Amino acid sequence: MAEVIAQCPFHDDAAEKVPSVHINCLTGGTVSVEVRPFQLIAWITILPEGVKRCMDRPHLLPVIIDTGSGGDLTISEEQLLEWGHCPQEFFRKKRYVTINGEKTPTLPASAFLHSNQPKTRDTPAKGKDPHRLVLKTGVHVVPADHLIGRRLPTLGLRTLANTNLALFINCTKPNDRWYTISTH
Repeated sequence: MAEVIAQCPFHDDAAEKVPSVHINCLTGGTVSVEVRPFQLIAWITILPEGVKRCMDRPHLLPVIIDTGSGGDLTISEEQLLEWGHCPQEFFRKKRYVTINGEKTPTLPASAFLHSNQPKTRDTPAKGKDPHRLVLKTGVHVVPADHLIGRRLPTLGLRTLANTNLALFINCTKPNDRWYTISTH
């Protein structure tokens, strides 16, 4: 088994302050987004459907690994455009799904999970190619004012399962909590 994400730390309620994530925006600025206790953060890239390999230094998006989600990847329109640098017109609408009672467009896309430096959350690993994720239902794009659109994008457990990835969460020590994602 090869580690895609190695001992990526997460914080619990005992942490004085959970470090925010910093995202480079299309407008050239940087935005800081709050991370809550017990949120597992990973970094991905979203590209048009059919892209098999992530080249160069792409725009990285933080996502919450959401083990309670049956969806693939959920992101707001604003995040997709500003953080992902992906104009929505590059994606053709695939179909609609219902999220929290609202019809939501699902767009076909390719997504890649970036490796981290072991024991760090926000430092990408050097010399490791991103791991291509299997998005069977695509990317769910919610309006910016949608409940989901007001937090970080979520990467559902469905994607980890469809990509045959193993998720290990270590909660044994209060000051040493981390997770690892490996190929199986």
